[in-house]
Amino acid sequence: MSPWKAWKNGPSKRTDYFPIAVWLQDPRNAKAYKAIGINLYIGLWKGPTSAQLATLAKAGMPVMCEQNAVGLKDKNNKQIVAWTQVDEPDNAQPIKGKGYGPPIPPGDIQGRYKEMREKDKTRPIFLNFGQGIANEQYIGRGTRTGKLEDYPQYAKGADILSFDIYPITSKYPLVSGKLEYVARGVERLLKAVKNKKPTFTWIECTHIKNPKVKPSPAQVRSLVWIAIISGVKGIGYFAHEWKPRFREDAMLRDKVMSAAIGNINKRVASLAKVLNSPPKKNGGTLKPSNKKAKMKWTVRQLGSKLYLFAANLSATPSKVSLYLRGLRGTKSARVLDENRKLPFRFGRASDQFGPYEVHLYEIQYP
Repeated sequence: MSPWKAWKNGPSKRTDYFPIAVWLQDPRNAKAYKAIGINLYIGLWKGPTSAQLATLAKAGMPVMCEQNAVGLKDKNNKQIVAWTQVDEPDNAQPIKGKGYGPPIPPGDIQGRYKEMREKDKTRPIFLNFGQGIANEQYIGRGTRTGKLEDYPQYAKGADILSFDIYPITSKYPLVSGKLEYVARGVERLLKAVKNKKPTFTWIECTHIKNPKVKPSPAQVRSLVWIAIISGVKGIGYFAHEWKPRFREDAMLRDKVMSAAIGNINKRVASLAKVLNSPPKKNGGTLKPSNKKAKMKWTVRQLGSKLYLFAANLSATPSKVSLYLRGLRGTKSARVLDENRKLPFRFGRASDQFGPYEVHLYEIQYP
C-alpha cells in the first residue's frame, strides 16, 4: 500500500515506488543522480526558481522544496511533490553576531504548518530534525538538550518527518562508529508520530567534515537497510563534503561510492512493493548466540514469497538462530546480493552476522 495516497500532488502513489533522495543538490546533476537510482530531490538552494523547476522537469526528477510564489504558480510545479519546513528547528538557532539562541519552539512550527497548508492542501509538508532525536546528549540543542518530549509537538507541524545523524563520521565519542543510532532515531521518530506519518532518514556517504574517516560502501549498505528495517518510508543521501575540501556533489565525484550506491538503490527499488507492504506481525524471531549482539528485523510477504530483512545493530559478530513462522518442510532461502542460499528446516535456520552486517532473505512461502 502506498503511503502517499492522501495527496493529490504528493509523491508517486505507485506501490513499486520507494523514495530515494539527495539533499540540496544542483538540478543540473539530476540526470546523473537518476542514473544511480535517485528518484527524489529534497531542498533547492535559494529556490525553487523557474529555471530549477524546468531543469528538474526535463530530467523527470520530483522535488520537495520551500513553498514560495514561484513554486505555487510556476508551470512546472507538478515536479513539486511536497513542501519543506525550516531545516532542523530542534537545534539551537544562530543569532547574527551573538552566537546561538534556543531552538525554534514547536508552536512556531505548528503555526507555519497551518499557514503552508492554507496555501496548498494538495501536497504534504516535510520536516527534518537534527541528531538530537537519536542522541539525547547532543549539545547542539542548547537549552533543550535531552528534551525528547519536544518531538511529538514538532511532529504536529508536518506530514513527513525526517532526521539526520552520521555515526561513522561523527566527532562525538558517544556516537562515533555506532550505526545503531540510526535505528534509535527511527524508532523515536515513529513514536513521536505514533506510527501514523511516514518517516525518512539521511545516510552519510562522504567525509562530510571529517577528513580522517569516510563510510565504506558496505557501511552505507548497512545504514540504508538498518533504516529501512527500522521502519522508514524513504531514505536520502547526504552528498556534501567540506573536508578535505568543499564539494556539493562529493558522492557523485566518488566513482566507487556512487557505483555502490547505484547497486544499493537498485536492490531497494526492486523490493519497493515488498517495503510498501505491511510487516508480518509475529512473522519470525531472531536470537543471537552472543548476548552482546542486538538484532533488528522485519518480515514481509508479497504473493508467494516471504522476506526476512535482518541487521546486527552491534559491533559484536554472532551466530544467529532464525525462525520464520509458517514455513513447512525444507526450503532454501535466497540471500540477496550474496550469491548464496540458506536452508530452512520447518522454519528454522542459522546464519552468521558480522559487525553491523545485514542479510536479506527471500523464500518461497508457505
